[in-house]
Amino acid sequence: MARQYLKGATLVTVKQLFRRVGVTFTRKALEKAAPFGAGVVIGFIANKGLTWYVGTKIHDFFKTN
Repeated sequence: MARQYLKGATLVTVKQLFRRVGVTFTRKALEKAAPFGAGVVIGFIANKGLTWYVGTKIHDFFKTN
């Protein structure tokens, strides 16, 4: 699935981005790294949402007591 998105202008842009950082990436390396990147984003969103939820519940609990 990642192969269909990593071609043409997208592939060139990603390669240029990593070239500026100083890391050499190939298309195959990008395909392997994509699930890791998606997991980081999903984990961040879940952690932020859970922290916000727990924080508001604790705030409400102490506000009423």
